[in-house]
Parts: sequence; structure tokens; C-alpha cells
Amino acid sequence: MSAYSTTSYQLFDSEAPTVFRNTQTSNYLNVASIMLLLYDHAITLDKEV
Repeated sequence: MSAYSTTSYQLFDSEAPTVFRNTQTSNYLNVASIMLLLYDHAITLDKEV
């Protein structure tokens, strides 16, 4: 006899680790590209002003 869950949360499926890994990779790449843009702006600021 199975007990019913008192919450509406569902169990993760087998693809969850892949989704989380891809999301984390995407977040790291977004941060890296923003930091590269800020670094480029910082090192060329004296030439623009």
C-alpha cells in the first residue's frame, strides 16, 4: 500500500543532473563573458577619455 504525499513536489527525473549541469555551465559562461567585457572596458578606459 503506497502512502500519498502531503506535498505537491514531484521527484526528479533521470535528466535532472544533466539539466542542472547545463544550467550551471551556462551561468559560468555568462559571468565569464560579462567579466571579459568589463575587463576590456577597464583597460581601454584611459584611451577613450
